[in-house]
Amino acid sequence: MTSRWFTDPAAAGPAPINRTFTPFEESHFTAILEFARNPANENWENLRCLDASGTVVHDMSVGVKAAPSTDKMEAAIKARTGVRQWHNHPSEDSLSHYDWQFAAWSPHIEILVLNKRESFFVGRIVKEDDRFNHIFPWLSRLSTDLHFEIDRIAKKQKLDFSLFEPLSKLTGHILNTALATCCSSVRYAYHLSPDDQAVVAACSSLRILQDGLEYARLAIEQEFECLRLWKTLKTADDRAQALEFMRNVGSEGR
Repeated sequence: MTSRWFTDPAAAGPAPINRTFTPFEESHFTAILEFARNPANENWENLRCLDASGTVVHDMSVGVKAAPSTDKMEAAIKARTGVRQWHNHPSEDSLSHYDWQFAAWSPHIEILVLNKRESFFVGRIVKEDDRFNHIFPWLSRLSTDLHFEIDRIAKKQKLDFSLFEPLSKLTGHILNTALATCCSSVRYAYHLSPDDQAVVAACSSLRILQDGLEYARLAIEQEFECLRLWKTLKTADDRAQALEFMRNVGSEGR
């Protein structure tokens, strides 16, 4: 079986990719897209578990805000022959911290997320890293901080008001780009639709995306450094003092 991963296991860092679906894959991508665009499904997610070769769909599910993984999907994952979890996000954004936590189960899982504008974002973890047990849940908080930081930069740079909403739907994309830049075992690929490309171009001309990416990158690197230092603390007292220090630093930052 030939695996059709959209993330290159040998190439670290974020990467733009072309839309090169097989007819089978295209049919499922289109079905998820049509589901997402249906106003009746505004808060619903459609999940399809495809095999790595793009010839079989193991199972499908739907759910409000998040579609559940099924027994058939989990059996396919345990077989370790490669699965790809394709779904839409009601938020319209890229992979969430939940998606990354799911991807961290196995290097044989690839997650694809699409939005109504036909952009899609793909992630995979090619090597186990125990730091992810802490980092991935923390990404939710960083995503919120990054959203407000990008909004602040956009206002400062006098971005056209009509672009604020579409820009807000790319927060996760900026965060995941930074994550793949910082983590050698994270693979992140993306294909932006013409509409999203236009938003990126307009914001890049004002350095909004670049500054947002730098903000996220520094935050992730700082968190990794804190984890490294935490592991050097030997006693409970040392760790208690470190926690108190981090709380004080956090409250001053806010």
